[in-house]
Amino acid sequence: MISPKLWPDFSTMRKVSVILLLAFAALLVSYARAPFYDLGEGVGRLDYHVRLRPSKSVAARCSLLWNYADADNYTAMAYTMPPRSADDPHLGMDVEYSLFRRVDGCDSLIAAGVFASHYPTGAGSGFSAVLSVDETVATVALGGKEADFRLKVPFERINPGRVGYTSPDGLEELRHDMRVGHMSPPRYSRFETVDSLKEYVKASGDPMEALWTYLDRDMKPDMAYLGGEYRLATVAERPGVYSIVYLGGERDGKGIFRPLQLKGLLRATVFAGHYGLVWYDAAGRVLDKETSATVELDGLVLRLGFPLYGASVRFSKVPVSLFD
Repeated sequence: MISPKLWPDFSTMRKVSVILLLAFAALLVSYARAPFYDLGEGVGRLDYHVRLRPSKSVAARCSLLWNYADADNYTAMAYTMPPRSADDPHLGMDVEYSLFRRVDGCDSLIAAGVFASHYPTGAGSGFSAVLSVDETVATVALGGKEADFRLKVPFERINPGRVGYTSPDGLEELRHDMRVGHMSPPRYSRFETVDSLKEYVKASGDPMEALWTYLDRDMKPDMAYLGGEYRLATVAERPGVYSIVYLGGERDGKGIFRPLQLKGLLRATVFAGHYGLVWYDAAGRVLDKETSATVELDGLVLRLGFPLYGASVRFSKVPVSLFD
């Protein structure tokens, strides 16, 4: 739910021919392919870094591929690595890129353009492509000396398939490594069905055992991210401790959460209506540093606070009979 956000800088981009870029992408399958890594299931975090040494005089067509199931199904960032001779000391060099998705052998272009970059001088001359995934966003960064271009990209984290790259035969590989963190196994409430949970809440005399729907949020756009208009339940686990149960409303996570999955815990404090908050994010991490929850407006609003991320989210209590 909470994550730093990265956005591309389009200031140095200019339009390029979509037809030529798609034709270029189609040529990738004929190039040398490095060993692909199987990512397993449920990727929470990923850093995949490929760095290649450019040719002295010939442009190299390369690609980064992920969510790779087979040669007809994957997502790719294709890019042209200019020769070292093309790197002007003042103006740099133009790097073409295209982001596309191949499904059943048919390519769909997502984005394409050009950006300026420089190669480092001396023995360190190379060009990097880095795929980074955190709990809510995936990006690809490209550049010679530094990340001169960064683009938000689609990434299927539940069944991520494999990741790898292609490049012309004989191009020197300077770096090819990966760090991956998998999601923690989800935890679920003691209820077998959503209906049984609703019946339990309906019969409860505890006002904190309730159903809640998303009301609003207060977030810094550059620091926080909300994956949907969540519907939640709070049910007692033991005196003073309530579990937060996810019931629906996820928008951007592509099935990360399941109904009846635990999203967190509320622990009563000495102050009435104030609770310590433990929150389980989309990557399975536990957020509990300075987090808190308060019940406001005569028990009709539940506010979850994440001050280290500049964020708070409010939910309104809904009678069982009106809960969708």
